Amino acid sequence: MYVTRRSIPSAASLVALLATSACSVALREENIPNPPGPPIVSNLVTPFDEALQCLAETTPKEVRRKMIFGVGEIADLTGKEQVTDGGSGKFVSQGLGDVLQSALVQAGALVVNRRDMRVLVFDRDRAKLPHGIVPTTDHFTGSINRLDFFPGGSVQVGVDGIGGGVRQYRVMVGMNIALTDTRTGEVQKVQALDKQIVGDEIKAGVGRFFGSSLVEVGMNGGSREPLQFVSAQMVKLAGYNTLADVWKNHGCDKHLEELYKPRDLAPKQKPAA
Repeated sequence: MYVTRRSIPSAASLVALLATSACSVALREENIPNPPGPPIVSNLVTPFDEALQCLAETTPKEVRRKMIFGVGEIADLTGKEQVTDGGSGKFVSQGLGDVLQSALVQAGALVVNRRDMRVLVFDRDRAKLPHGIVPTTDHFTGSINRLDFFPGGSVQVGVDGIGGGVRQYRVMVGMNIALTDTRTGEVQKVQALDKQIVGDEIKAGVGRFFGSSLVEVGMNGGSREPLQFVSAQMVKLAGYNTLADVWKNHGCDKHLEELYKPRDLAPKQKPAA
């Protein structure tokens, strides 16, 4: 092996890089330090939360307390699962019923807890609450039943060892939420909501020869709307739409103009000439 002056700086750089990498890797006997990250927040306020709060502030209490709501199961019927290094599990959150129940309470509705009946059944059997359980007048049921992955598109360009590319992919999430009269079993209102989740990935690379050595440097970055967060916002929207209809108060729709497009407000196609 022949060492030239040109190869000495490259070798020195490689040694320095390996040394730096070695210092950043923890030993097997050591714990990896936890990065501090941002602080925990008690409540992430979105326009949907503002709309629900607006309902609580602008709807008369006698109207809000006239109906007694309970939330049943909002099941994940997509059949989609994911397998990662940490194990396998459902792709979509299984706890959206609790999100809807919280949204109803946030809007000032009268809600009775039907999410977990074990405590109520236990107390009833022990005669601790013989007649104290409040019955519901209406309740919600529903499911997340659509999770579709659209084929992505990408563009890549490279000239003289310098290149870059852009890739985009989409996921469609859909759910149905129903409001049922508990006393008669009649379905009062049904909503079908859909949301496209968009992901983008950008990457760039440079390749250059230094003497007889090819050095390549690549960078990439991406962004995607969080699936579980979007599902929670859809459930909040379903709760808001239902309460706004039954309470006949749509004065808070202004908070959602940028985020929700009802089908009846979609642009209509012009009739063919």
